[in-house]
Amino acid sequence: MTIYSKVLIEVNKIGSLTTQHNNLMKMYYQTEDTLLKERLRSYCKEITKADRYNKDKMHLAAQNIISNNIHNKISLINYCEQMVMSEKPEWQIMAERNGWTPPNNWS
Repeated sequence: MTIYSKVLIEVNKIGSLTTQHNNLMKMYYQTEDTLLKERLRSYCKEITKADRYNKDKMHLAAQNIISNNIHNKISLINYCEQMVMSEKPEWQIMAERNGWTPPNNWS
């Protein structure tokens, strides 16, 4: 399972904001994909803000933060879905982004 698949699973899990944040940050440190890191960082910032309100018993404010900043989550999901659909491992995505091209013929 790729890091991108793991992120998609985590983002769609139902659970506490703290748990989701912690799990996504673990994935942040596992990947070398800078584009994925940017999206994870943006989404985790929103989770942190929402969790602060949630802990202060301001559940509606927490929901508003998440729903008003849904573009961070959508951006993360769309990016991961694109990478999963490419059916390439993370190393190949990174290598191609840095100019590597696979050989045309292995023989």
